[in-house]
Formats: sequence, structure tokens, C-alpha cells
Amino acid sequence: MHDAAGYLHRYLGDGWTSDAHGSGVPPAATTIVAGARGAVLGSFQLVAAAVVIGFMGLYGALSPKTYARVALAVVPPQHRTRARQVLAEAVRRLGRWLVGRAIAMAFVGVATSIGLFFMHVPLALALGVLAGVLTFIEFFGAIVSAIPPILLALSVSPTKAAWVVVLFFGVHIVEGYLLTPFIARTAVHFPPAYTLALQALFGALFGIVGLTFATPTGIVGVTIVELLYVRDVLGERTLPPLTKTRTSP
Repeated sequence: MHDAAGYLHRYLGDGWTSDAHGSGVPPAATTIVAGARGAVLGSFQLVAAAVVIGFMGLYGALSPKTYARVALAVVPPQHRTRARQVLAEAVRRLGRWLVGRAIAMAFVGVATSIGLFFMHVPLALALGVLAGVLTFIEFFGAIVSAIPPILLALSVSPTKAAWVVVLFFGVHIVEGYLLTPFIARTAVHFPPAYTLALQALFGALFGIVGLTFATPTGIVGVTIVELLYVRDVLGERTLPPLTKTRTSP
């Protein structure tokens, strides 16, 4: 802990606002200061976005009929029955997706905390909780959550920082390629390529909050297209499979 405090005081200064060049810190350290400051501030912004979304979900769970009535009020009366069915299905899929994300967040938080603790990285529990919370934001949350513990591990040794990288890589490989696909197979099917594309689009348009809302918005969109267009317009019960085309000899 003292090593970490000394590292932060030496390179980040009091309040992270001191002039690096004026205090004799080399240019390379100035780059570290900027990177650390941006990483930590970005982490706090992601946590704030997750808290806001958590409260929104809590309010919706406490009074779902109120928000459903508001949504259905803009639908023509003759279509409200079908709109209510679509809304119920979208809520069901979002609920299953949230359960899956909660399981993944818990796994990442516990595994990361244990790994950092045995590596004697400062603030292991807090950093593990941060990693678990930021797992809610798929792909990008894993990258942002790894930066603070790597910087703290550097205060001990570069070797320890390298092991922290290995830890985060391993934990998120298990979460992203084993745990999450298994959960998604029994919860809601939403291809990872769609997730990446939506996150890139929403992130460019709305920033960090856009990244957070990308996947649930995509799930709602896919539900609406599947029920209102694929089933009602095309008459298909499920999405049609791709058919092989024959090539002429």
C-alpha cells in the first residue's frame, strides 16, 4: 500500500494537477500521468453509467405497468394488444440477459479479486469489484478495468504488472468465450458481431453511456423485428435458415 501511495504521489502529484515538467518528472512519466488520469476518470464514468442504469432498472422493476402504459399510449388502439405482447417479450429477454450479465459480473469480480490478492496487488478487493461492475459493458469494460491494477502493479515491479495482464486476459477469456456463450445459449441469442457493431456505433454517437445501452437496445430491436416483421409480415415462426444456392456447371 505504501509503495502504491508513493507511486501515485511521485507521478500523479497532489490532486493530479501538478505540472510534471516543472517538478522535474521526465516526459515519459508525463505520458503515464495523462494515461493514468484518463483511465481512472474513464473508470469512474463507466461506474456512474452503470449506477444510473441500475436505478433505471430498479424503478422499472418496481412499477413496470406504469412504464408499459406510457409506451402503449402512443400505439393506435387496434394494435395495442400485439404491442403489449411484443413489449412483454422484450422485457422477458432483457430480464434473462440481465441475469446472464449478473452471473458474468460476479464471476469476474470474484476471480479478479482472488487473483490480485494472491499477487499482493494493492486494493485487490476494490479493483476486483471495479472489474466485476465494468463487465456489464461488454468488451470495452474489460479493457478499462484492467488499466488501474496494471498501473498499481507497476509500483511493485514490471513482472507483477505482466502477471496482472495475464490474470485479466485469462479471466475475461473464460467469461467471454465459455461462460457468457453458455448463458446466452439458454437466455437470449444475440451474436457477438452485432454487439461489437452496435457498441462502436453507440459509442461514437453517445459516448460511454452509449456503450452501456448498445446491447440491450439491440436486443429490443431484434425482438421487434422478429415479432412484427418476420412473424407477422413474413409469416415465419422463427428466423428462416440460410439455403444453399446451387452453382451452374
